[in-house]
Amino acid sequence: MSIKSIGGSASEYDATDSDFLTPNAPPSCYHSGSILNSGDDRDLVTINCSSMERWLIIRNHARLTNKTSTGVYNYVRTGGSNQALRDFNSMPGKTIYRGDGIMTRTSNGLTITYYPQSSSGQVPTLAFPHNKKRTDKIRYEK
Repeated sequence: MSIKSIGGSASEYDATDSDFLTPNAPPSCYHSGSILNSGDDRDLVTINCSSMERWLIIRNHARLTNKTSTGVYNYVRTGGSNQALRDFNSMPGKTIYRGDGIMTRTSNGLTITYYPQSSSGQVPTLAFPHNKKRTDKIRYEK
């Protein structure tokens, strides 16, 4: 794990004993490999998450409802479109608007897709390719 300055000179820290870093860090990506530290404000840090790490955190708040024979794992979570958009926006990558309210973000070759309505119902859905044989979908009920 390394710490890099954002403003000013970059400084690297040996974080093999990361106890001084993680107690105050948000429970988001402890294993991400890097923490960015602002050169001006030593208390301001940004945790860099990989898209898979962040997705697993989001998915852990959802309940698995079924698995299809085509490799789709369906989950449900409460919170409606507000929660779906919060989760989508917490993923790394640049947002691309696809039309009809559909948005994507790509990071590390993995693309998360936000659908304002699922094909199987009227609830917002996030879809994420867990691997080549599996796609996770979270449906956000109110």
